Amino acid sequence: MVGVLLVAFAVAFVVAGLLAAHVYRTQQATAASLRPTVAVLSWPGSITETPILHQATAMATWPLGDGATRSGLLTTDVAPGIYGAPAGASVSLWLGRTGAPEPPPQGAAGMAVGATMAGLAVIVASATVLTLCYRMCMRGLDRRRIANWSAEWAVTGPQWSSRQ
Repeated sequence: MVGVLLVAFAVAFVVAGLLAAHVYRTQQATAASLRPTVAVLSWPGSITETPILHQATAMATWPLGDGATRSGLLTTDVAPGIYGAPAGASVSLWLGRTGAPEPPPQGAAGMAVGATMAGLAVIVASATVLTLCYRMCMRGLDRRRIANWSAEWAVTGPQWSSRQ
């Protein structure tokens, strides 16, 4: 039983490595598809205070790759530089293939951390599941051993004792 669980855990390590590599490649491809541009704010970033995060939104205009321009509402999720920026300010922006604003890409270190965390999540989840399986199997075996011992003692016990 322990051998099967160890093999399953080894398989989980391989799956975690494959998942981490896939996550890293996906993040690299996403970052490669983004292109930087500069947006000009039409009106200042209105600030929304929340207990944890400071958010801001602002209307802006930015150039597309084909020379056209697009306008829209930006948030601090896609353009962190708009927080408290006045109208007419230029802010950095990353555009996807469609010309829509996207969150800034992570650096190589951020991608590595994200991939590592994905792999670790698989390992921890599989270790938890396999530990629960081990404990359930051991509990079942313990119950079976106790039942067998009780049945054998029911036959042997009266022979050892003079009490009936």
